Amino acid sequence: MISSNRNNKIIYFIRHAQSTWNEAMSTTGRDPMHFDALLTQKGITQAQNLRKKLEENNVLSEVELIVVSPLSRCLLTCEIGLEDYIKTIPVVILPTIREIISGSDDTGNYVEDLEKQFKHFSFDLLKLEPRIWWYTDGSKDEPLAQFRQRFEQNGGYFEPDECALKRVKETIDWLKNCSQTKICVVSHSDFINSIIGRSLKNAELCEFNLSADFNVETLVIN
Repeated sequence: MISSNRNNKIIYFIRHAQSTWNEAMSTTGRDPMHFDALLTQKGITQAQNLRKKLEENNVLSEVELIVVSPLSRCLLTCEIGLEDYIKTIPVVILPTIREIISGSDDTGNYVEDLEKQFKHFSFDLLKLEPRIWWYTDGSKDEPLAQFRQRFEQNGGYFEPDECALKRVKETIDWLKNCSQTKICVVSHSDFINSIIGRSLKNAELCEFNLSADFNVETLVIN
């Protein structure tokens, strides 16, 4: 799948549909402690509408690869919104495109639990990561229940900018080295913003030209 192809790439970024964390934060302004948040009913509808829109305008007709964050809200958005595409187009679950941690929803689940819920996705790259595969201020071997309890008691934490920026740069290099030239990426607001320079709404699609000479040294975490 990966080669030394250095041509310009067309990246179709899609932000996940509305999550339960998004909904609660917009109402209360406080982290509801929805770890690895799922979609709301509104989010499911947004993903269904995304599917209809893609059917109508055929914008992804030439996409050769779909890349998805391993956080559940992105997996669900892909499962619903890109249902017609994931049947025939290769899908890669790529850990580096997870969200930059600022809340409980940006922390994930064990890979074996994701495999049970999303049976038709392959989590091969995620299996190469530690059990706690997202950024943590504790041990990567900490039991998930203990991690979540500590997270809640401490009021959460933020991922350092240098750690997030390293992931963004790794992702850019990974995309540049893909043999495919038209790629759909299902990810998150802050992560996508760090590349394209603007925030996407839930279930919004944006076409981005990733040039071969794209300079990762100019990237910043907004």
